Amino acid sequence: MKNKPIGICHICGQTKELTAEHLPPRSAGNSKTVKFHTMDSVLHEDHLSGKKPLSYFNHKISQGGFHLPTICQECNNNTGSFYAPAYSEFANSIMRNLYKNDISAMLNHTLSFKCQFKPLNVYKQILAMFCSILAPETVSLYKFGEFILDKTANSLNVKNFKLHMVLVPNEVFKIIPAYGIYHTSTGQCIMLSEFIAPPFGFVLNLTPDLVSVGLPDLSVFSDFAYDEISLIGFENIPFLRPLQSFMMFEGIPQDKIILW
Repeated sequence: MKNKPIGICHICGQTKELTAEHLPPRSAGNSKTVKFHTMDSVLHEDHLSGKKPLSYFNHKISQGGFHLPTICQECNNNTGSFYAPAYSEFANSIMRNLYKNDISAMLNHTLSFKCQFKPLNVYKQILAMFCSILAPETVSLYKFGEFILDKTANSLNVKNFKLHMVLVPNEVFKIIPAYGIYHTSTGQCIMLSEFIAPPFGFVLNLTPDLVSVGLPDLSVFSDFAYDEISLIGFENIPFLRPLQSFMMFEGIPQDKIILW
């Protein structure tokens, strides 16, 4: 049996044995073998131009879904019991209704729909997934770990960051830890992170005072109580194919497609 790696848990911040956390939860469709590529392959000019398929480039295999050894067993168990069921129910509901439609007709349009789910639980599961891909220092700076481990807490200062959501086709996972866009004229660095797991694409804006991403914001989810169920109406949610950064998509048509 392989020894579990020892490292800093990205949620509680303690040095412990780290376990493989599924991103997203296994019950949200993340249970099959996954091929994953580096961004160098995805953004290679031969791939973007269509000269070579992504399968041409080197890749790794993750058995039983995509997972990373970045959090300890206790945090894995807590997030798995506190938030994963609500997130999986939410994601599976969207998948059932979204993918029964003509995907090609909806791409690069905005969609409107209603869904009944547990907003705070889902919000914390999304943040927990970002914790697994962000540096522990970033997680600590924004106090994400404390917020996640206290399942009843809903007082995180959401003015310090913005969490955005779009819908994506059932084609690809994409994970980008925090990256910076440096403006030489102002000397400012915009910090963003992306996590794409169909049917959702999430963008975490860590510098909202410097830039507005221009995507639907999920901050209102944090106003609900733990396990509180609500019927939420979503308006003008972009449906995009995530070839590159969401920041590169502009001019999304504002005509609505009502799903249900």
